[in-house]
Amino acid sequence: ANEVFQMNNFITTLHEIEVASTENAITVTDKFENINGREFIAKLNVAHDGDKTGSHWIRTALCLDATKKCKPRNKENTESLARLVVIDGERSINANGEEIEGAPDPLQVSEILRVNDIGHILYGSYSHYTGGKGNRYRILLIAKASYNKEQLLPTAECVVSLINNGLAKLGFELLAYAKENGTWAQPWYYPRKPANSLMDVLYFEYLEGDTIGIMDPIELPAEGYSNRRNYQAKADEISPIHAFNEQKNLADALLHYGYKRVLSTKEYEKWLAPDSSSGVA
Repeated sequence: ANEVFQMNNFITTLHEIEVASTENAITVTDKFENINGREFIAKLNVAHDGDKTGSHWIRTALCLDATKKCKPRNKENTESLARLVVIDGERSINANGEEIEGAPDPLQVSEILRVNDIGHILYGSYSHYTGGKGNRYRILLIAKASYNKEQLLPTAECVVSLINNGLAKLGFELLAYAKENGTWAQPWYYPRKPANSLMDVLYFEYLEGDTIGIMDPIELPAEGYSNRRNYQAKADEISPIHAFNEQKNLADALLHYGYKRVLSTKEYEKWLAPDSSSGVA
C-alpha cells in the first residue's frame, strides 16, 4: 500500500482503454457507443463552444445488448472494471477547514502531479468559463491495472491526498473532495465553453508520466468506537478531562504538532504525520 504510485506509461495505457461516449444531452441515457482511448483523447483536446449540456462520457465501457449496442447508462449496465480515474475540481478547503467556491490553481495542481511523475490530463469544465465560481476542472488519470467499484473511492482519495500534500507544503488552499469522484457511472461532460467567453481554454496535459496505483478499502472502526476509558466525575467535583476536552479542538492540536489535513469528506478526514516518509495520510 505504501508503493502508491507505480511505474507504467500513461499515454500508452490511455490509448488502450475503452469508454462509453455520446453526443447527446445528459438526460439521454440510451445513445452511447463504446470508443477506444485514441478517439477519446481526440475529443478532449477541443473545448467546443456551446451550451453546457451535450456530449459526455463515463469512466469505462457500457455492457452490450443482444444486438451489440450499448445498454442504457446506469450503474448496473456499466462494466465492473475500469482504468480511468477522474477527479472533480470545483471547491477548495481554506485554512479554517471550510469549503469555498473554486478549486485550487490548476497550473499548480498539474505541476504537483508532474513532480510526482503522474500522467494526467486537466481540462476546464463549462462553469470555469462562466465567471464567479473560480477554477473548475476535471483531472483524468490512469490506474496501473483494472480496478473495481470498491477500489475506486480509496484510489480517488489517495490522489486528492497526494495533491493536497503538495498544496499544503506550498501554503495553498486544499482541493475539496467531490462525491462524484467515487460515483461509478458518473457522466462527465467533454470540454465545452460558452460561445461568448473571452477566457483562455484551460487545458494541461502530461502524457509522458506514469499510471497510478490502486488502493484497497480500509476498514474503519464502527461509529462511536473509542478505546478511552470514560471518566465519571462525582457530583461535587469538576472533571479536568472533560474541562480540557471542552476547551481544546482536536484539529487545532493536530495542526499545532505539525500534522496536515490532506482530505476532508462528510464522513472523515485524513491527516498526514509531520515525519511521514510515504506521503500516505
